[in-house]
Amino acid sequence: MCQICDHPGHTAKNYIKLQSSPTANYTTSSAPPKAKWLLDSAASHNITSDLANLFIHSEYDGQDEVVLDDGTGLHVAHIGSTTVSSPSRSLTLKETLHVPLIHKNLISVHKFTHDNNVVVEFHPFFYLVKDPTTGAILMRGRCEDGVYPVELCTPSSQAHAITLAGTRASLDCWHHRLGHPSSKILSSLISSYNLLVSPSQALFSCASCQCNKSHKLPFSVTSLTSHNPLEYLYADVWGPSPVPSVDGYQYYVLFVDHFTKYCWF
Repeated sequence: MCQICDHPGHTAKNYIKLQSSPTANYTTSSAPPKAKWLLDSAASHNITSDLANLFIHSEYDGQDEVVLDDGTGLHVAHIGSTTVSSPSRSLTLKETLHVPLIHKNLISVHKFTHDNNVVVEFHPFFYLVKDPTTGAILMRGRCEDGVYPVELCTPSSQAHAITLAGTRASLDCWHHRLGHPSSKILSSLISSYNLLVSPSQALFSCASCQCNKSHKLPFSVTSLTSHNPLEYLYADVWGPSPVPSVDGYQYYVLFVDHFTKYCWF
């Protein structure tokens, strides 16, 4: 029996490419999807049997059909788009076909990767959707009964916002999280973004900032001037060295010419 239309002897075949560009209308249905969406590398288009799965859709008035293995064509009623749940960014399914006689919701791997500029990795027990440039994981799912289902957003759930509450962190913790800003900048960030701060610690001392943000004092202005080389020479002696040189020396003298800044070692 065919897995997409429940017809005896039918097997799924690639879907033909659509040529029309219909005008989109917003759907008014908020019903959740009735079936899982499956990643399919053999499908050339995304396809669903439930019109409620599409956020935006319009009636399809073209002549193209979904063709099965025996040459049977299935009528395309609507064309639209929907959104895939991802913690990083929105992933869309463009040009999704609404075919009422198909009982499986299929995601074309080619269109999904092409339209969203992502790559999909299939593993024995899970799959990954990654950014091709950075390699960051955008979505992860499990393999269930030999197929790779994908969770989609529903039209009713897209309008609801989620608020997360966290524990209060100390000033020292926020200082490390935000990249070691100064106390003035840290106070401004906490005030601007309403960050939760533990009242137990009013002051903090960061050893890393003291070591890495220290600066040398500027050189004082001097009235000494030179007009020719070797007019003034600076000499500095260093030693004894704990490790002798190849020739056995343990003291080193450095001469610097004030006019040319040339050094002898």
